[in-house]
Parts: sequence; structure tokens; C-alpha cells
Amino acid sequence: MKLMTILIGLTLSTSVWASKAIYEIDMKLNIKGKPETAMGIMLEEGQKGSIVSEDDLEKTFIEVVAEEAEFQGNKGILMKFKVGHLTKDGSRKIISQPKVLAKAGEEAQITLDQKGKPEMSLNVVAKRK
Repeated sequence: MKLMTILIGLTLSTSVWASKAIYEIDMKLNIKGKPETAMGIMLEEGQKGSIVSEDDLEKTFIEVVAEEAEFQGNKGILMKFKVGHLTKDGSRKIISQPKVLAKAGEEAQITLDQKGKPEMSLNVVAKRK
């Protein structure tokens, strides 16, 4: 069974002059066909949030930045990810930097593969708080 370590890079600052949107992002991570790991994170628009998932073999990190965006007339929440592995010496090996635009409350799926073999899939649902 996976040991789950969640590191939430949560930087929520409040300002009298302006307030940014807060997003709740629910994620389901599937690595190499192993059972899904469910995670969640809350972050302020434009701020980076981080999660680390750990099993017996490796540590996988996911960083995400969310913001309102529009692409080809479709409005939604743009999520920019960095996905990779943490090495034993503490360095990070980025394997992908996908982006996805999704409507609030609707699931989007990102599939990452290396050398034509599925490495992991990430299902995400973003909501405004």
C-alpha cells in the first residue's frame, strides 16, 4: 500500500486592495497501473502548490499553478503542472510539464508516457472557492 506524503505549498495572502481567486484542485494519480492515490490542494490564483506521493520505489512530485484563462473561445481554469520524480540526493527530475484548461467542476485527464509506455495518469477537477 502506498505511503502518502502530502506537502501543500499553500501561500494564501490576503490584501485589503485586491483579492485573488482561490482554487480547490482534486487529483487522482495512477502510476504504472497501481491503485489510484487521491489528493487535494487549495491554492491562490497564480501561486504554486506542491504535492508529493511516495511508494516503496520512488517519490513523485506534482506542482500546479491555476488561473482563469480562455482558449479558442472556451473559458475555464488553466492548470499548469510540473510532474517528476525526487531522486535520493534530493534533486528533482521533471518528466513532463502539461497544461490543461477545464471548466470549473469538470474532470480533465492528463496521461504522461515515456518511450511510448504509459507512465502515469492524472485526473483533475478544479473548483473556485
